[in-house]
Amino acid sequence: MLDLVNWKYKDIRSLLENLSNRPTTRGGQQFGDRKIKELQALSLFITDRNRRGLSYDLDLYRDEATQYISFAEIDSEIDKDEAVDKPEKFKYANWNKWEESVYIYLDSIVGKSGAPLSYVVRKDLGQDVSWDELDRKTQQIYNAPLYGLTFNLDSKRVLTLLKELCLETEAETWFRNIKCDCVAMKALQIHYDSPDESKRRKEEARSKLKNVYYKQEGTFTFEKFVTNLYDAFQILEKYGEPL
Repeated sequence: MLDLVNWKYKDIRSLLENLSNRPTTRGGQQFGDRKIKELQALSLFITDRNRRGLSYDLDLYRDEATQYISFAEIDSEIDKDEAVDKPEKFKYANWNKWEESVYIYLDSIVGKSGAPLSYVVRKDLGQDVSWDELDRKTQQIYNAPLYGLTFNLDSKRVLTLLKELCLETEAETWFRNIKCDCVAMKALQIHYDSPDESKRRKEEARSKLKNVYYKQEGTFTFEKFVTNLYDAFQILEKYGEPL
């Protein structure tokens, strides 16, 4: 089964078509279009289960074989590097939104491991989480190993991003000599989510909730009013403040 992990869609077709074109005296075998599509689909199924840390239950594949053929074709046409907008430069006042934007951005990019790039800076999952209840992307993120060649390549890519976003900002100080992106992100989180920092942010959030009022659309839009409320509540929820 593991021989089918990470096989590329187009490479499977190329290999089997080449074998079909060879004479039998040179190891040639005939593979029709349907057989090629079935192997492409099976490879996708095995690869997906492997990346999510799930067993290779072939009964699941057999029950949905035709559907997996469609999935394989769709998956091959998706641009794996089509990301959302890159986060803005780091700003102290926007730490929580900036941190979230980094994870969203990395979630949208598939790394060399086949998992979203956010796996290399993933946070602790928690002990009470049921693996079977996690969605497909989250399973990939938390199953991807934090070692090996593909991790090293993905780590360098994320570290380059963090350095770019924090260049010539105060955040750069906290990981200037660090060479691993997961350590760099953890250094930022340890500092900007420290007890003193979180206390300060909670005080600011509570003050904002007390003093923000919607008056006139021309001077303070309703959208901005709602955004201010949302940001304040998000901060209080993050740092465990009762709402």
